[in-house]
Amino acid sequence: MSIYQRESDKRWVVCVKLPSEDGKRKRKYVYANSEKIVKRHSN
Repeated sequence: MSIYQRESDKRWVVCVKLPSEDGKRKRKYVYANSEKIVKRHSN
């Protein structure tokens, strides 16, 4: 899991790596205006 703030628009992003059955990378992204909201969605 990665949490960071994008430089382009200052939005917070959480990237969660999910298991996949076919061996490919699968990721879920959540965007928000505050770090607090992003952390809440990452749990």
